[in-house]
Parts: sequence; structure tokens; C-alpha cells
Amino acid sequence: MRSRLFLAVLFLSLSFIACDNKDTDRALQDIESYIQTRPDSALTAIRAIDTLGLRTGELRAKYSLLLAMALDKNYIDTTDISIIQPALDYYTPKRREATLSKYYAARIYENAQDYDNAIIYFILSLDSVSEEDNLYQGLICASLADVYHKSYCFAEELLYKEKSLEYIEALGDSTYIDLALFGLANAWHNNHDFHKADSLYQVICNHGDSLRPIALSSKIAMADNAIKSGNYDPDRVLKLYEFAIDHSGEMTIEDYYEYAYLLSKLNRYQEADKLLEQLSAFPTTYISTWWRYKIEKLKCNHEEAENLLEESIALQDQQIWDKVTKSVFKSQTDYYKHAMLSARQEKIILRQRFTMVFLLMVVLLSFALLLFLRKKRMMDRENDRLLLAMEESEKMLGVMKLDFEQKYYAIQEESVAQRKKVLELQKMYAGLYQKQFSEIGKNYDASYLNNPDRTSQKISKQVASEISNILSEISAQSSNHTEFEARINRDADNIIAKIRKDYPRYSDDDIRLICYLVAGFDATTISVLMNITGENARVKKHRIRGRLLRDKGENSELYRLWLE
Repeated sequence: MRSRLFLAVLFLSLSFIACDNKDTDRALQDIESYIQTRPDSALTAIRAIDTLGLRTGELRAKYSLLLAMALDKNYIDTTDISIIQPALDYYTPKRREATLSKYYAARIYENAQDYDNAIIYFILSLDSVSEEDNLYQGLICASLADVYHKSYCFAEELLYKEKSLEYIEALGDSTYIDLALFGLANAWHNNHDFHKADSLYQVICNHGDSLRPIALSSKIAMADNAIKSGNYDPDRVLKLYEFAIDHSGEMTIEDYYEYAYLLSKLNRYQEADKLLEQLSAFPTTYISTWWRYKIEKLKCNHEEAENLLEESIALQDQQIWDKVTKSVFKSQTDYYKHAMLSARQEKIILRQRFTMVFLLMVVLLSFALLLFLRKKRMMDRENDRLLLAMEESEKMLGVMKLDFEQKYYAIQEESVAQRKKVLELQKMYAGLYQKQFSEIGKNYDASYLNNPDRTSQKISKQVASEISNILSEISAQSSNHTEFEARINRDADNIIAKIRKDYPRYSDDDIRLICYLVAGFDATTISVLMNITGENARVKKHRIRGRLLRDKGENSELYRLWLE
């Protein structure tokens, strides 16, 4: 009987876990369906999922990947690689999820400025992405180029920006094509081919509406590109900046310094000085001091210009030092590529060795199995002889065992019946106990608490006195609540004292509400007694009652007896 009960409980537990896993999986699939279009809603939904319910490796991996995607798409630059680690560990290389996991791992490493690992994971992601998936190939190449740019490897940046444009053009989406062209133009600009950069910026501006954000950014980049080239018409470049400013184009601090320089170059010093005053609120860099130097030089303020030049040179020396420290970065990247290929070869060799060892083990195990079967046959003959001798004794033991089991089960069934009777009596007592308080709550509401003398006149003095004492204990405004709690403990096997011990964080209001629940009051009566709204009373009742009913401790049966 116990084994059956255990199997039933085990079956119900497994069924509950399976249903819970299905609900979590459905929630994650739903989030995946709109994470691209509504990443903010997706992040809110992901954070609402209880991670304790992620009981399988697949659920943990899917949750990990979706969380990393949502954070990235909401521009939350996390540096915690453990967020994506479950997905990296679970997904096999050929699955699309494995490609995405490596991509977002690279993004996390990029946020942490660990460009070595960022490049490695971007390359791994690019190697595993499907050849038909032009969008992700383009995005990965663009991200890889951005990391090379941050590492001052501008030639590699240009290479991967060109690859990104090839994949995006194969996709055929004009929006993505404009972004890829803009990235390639920036790469040419960084490689000091200003003519090619300018031509690509012009292509973007001519594609459609000139007020598109990407078109405005291209005009700003064209102006910067022209100034950096050294051969430009100040009026034309100034008009590009003014067009972008008039139409809310997104300009950097350096763009505003260039704009101030053009104003000074065209003898509009008052406007330039006003802009420089606003820019002085931002941190000083070698670029800002350089442009201030050029502006002061135009004004023929040679002493101030010399000071600014020295400051700019000092700041630029630090920048150059940073570049020098990263000069080995490319060689490290090549080394990692080589190490990755070597690791793959070693993996193949290890797999072949494992196969050979496995086959050898199979042969040895087969030989050992033959020896075992031969010895087993000999032992079986001996066992048959012993079994014949034991057969009679087993028959006698069987009779004795049957008689013992019958008596044992009879005693056990009697014990179960007695326990059921006790439980029924306890439930009956609890029901009657709660019924008396429920009736008190229905007939003596807030009107009694506010005017007990008027209500007491309607009943006999003896009953009114008793009811008045009880209501005095029950009232939330009464100082005698400890007496009501003592009454509940006395009548209900110290249930409140046990709850205080099991849940020490419950407040006095929570304990008072539990007393009302044990006494059998409904939410309406509780709201009157505690001077709260009915909705608030129902919510608090549902929350506390649900928590106690889920209790698995030694007092769980007592809680269910009085609160179910």
C-alpha cells in the first residue's frame, strides 16, 4: 500500500513538473516571437519568469539566449558572460541557437572591452552561421569590423565592412543596405581614402528622403570627411552642418567643434564663441583642445593657441601610447585563429583515438562476457541443486510469511481507519469553530464596533457581554488582540505560535489577518475589521493563505486543516 502511495505521489510530482516545464517553454516561445519588434516588452517578460522553474538544460539555455538578446536590443551593455554561458554550454555547433549564442557572447566581451575574446567569438559565430542567412552574416561582419576599429586595426575594419555590404546587398533590404554603406564609408574615412568615403555618403543621401536619420548622419559625415581631407569649400561644408542641425541630425561633440571652427573661418566669431562656451561643459580631450587651438590661431591669439597646442599634444601622446600598447593585437588575433584551427584538428584526432579505444574495449568486453557466461552455466547447475534443498524450507517460510502479512495488513488498515476518524473529527471541530466566528462576523460588523451599546441592546445581556468581549479581542483597533491570538492558539493547537516560528518575517498585521483566517472570517469581514478595502483584504488573504498551504514543513498538515 505504501509503495502504491509513493508511486502515486511520484507520478503526480512528475506530472506537475512536466506541466510547469511546458508552461515555461510556451512563455519563452512567445517571447521569442516578438523580441525583434518589441525588445522592451520582451525584456520585461523575461525578467518576470521564475528562474527556479527552469528545470531542464534546454529551458535554461533558451532563457539565457533570450535574456542576452533582450539586453543587447535594449542597449543595456552587460559585461557578465555568465548570462550567456548556459546557452554556450548546451547548444551543439550546427544549431542556429549556437550561432546566436556565440554572437551575443562576443557582444558581451565587446562591452567588457575584451576585444580578443570578442573577435574569437564573432569569428566562431561567422563560421557556424548558415550560408543562406545573409542578414546574420552581414551583421556579424559589421560587428567584427567595429571591434577591429576599436582596436585601431583599420585595414581589417575595411575588409569586414566590405564583406558586410556584400551579404546585405544579397539580402536586398534598402534600410540595411544604407546602414552597410554608411559603415563602409566610415571605414574608408578611417583609412584616409576621403574621396571613396565621400562618394558613398553621396549614394546614401541620393537613395531617398534627405531627412531620413541615416541621410542626415551621412551629411554630417560628409562635412567631417571634407574637413579631414583638407581640401574643401567652407561655405558648402557649413551648409551641410546647418542642414543637419535644422533637421535634428545627431551630431557628436567633435562635429560641433568642427562647426565652430567653420564659423570662425567665415568670420562669424560671435556665434562660434557662444557655441564654444556651451561645449566647455563637456570633458576636455585632445580633439577638443586641438580645435580650440585652431580657432584661437584663426583669431591670431598666438599665446592662447600655443598653450592649447601643448595641451592637445600631451593628450594625444597618451592616445598614441594606447595605440602602441595595442599594436600586438592583430598578431594575437592571428594566433588565436591558428590556435582555433589546431584545436579543431586535435579534436578530430582525439575522436579517432577514442573510436579505436572504444572498439578495443568492445572486443575485450566480448571475451570477458564469454568467460562470464561459461562460469554462469556452472554456477546455475550448482544453484539448481541448492534450490531443490531449499524448496521445502521456502514453502514453510511462505506459509508463515503469508500469515504474518495478513495480520500486519489488518493492523495497518485499522491504524489508517483510526487516523481517518481523527482527521475527520479535527476537520469537524475546525469547521464548527470557524462557523461560530463566521456568524459573529456576519451579524456584528463595523456598526457593532463603532456602536457596541446599541447592538448589545438587541440581545440578552449575558450573550451581549460574551460577544462584546470576543469582538473587543477581534477588532483591529483593540489593544486586546494578544488575547484573541491566545484564544486561537489555545483552541487550534498553537497554530499562530507555530506560524510565528516558521515565518518570523510576518508583521503584526499579517499575523492578525491569519488569526481572522483561522477563525473563518471572509474577506468582507476582514476588510471591516482591519479597516482596509475589500480588494486589498482579498489580495492579502489569497497571498498569505496560498503561502501557508504550500508549506512543506512539520506543521503543513495543521495549516491545511485550518486554512483550506
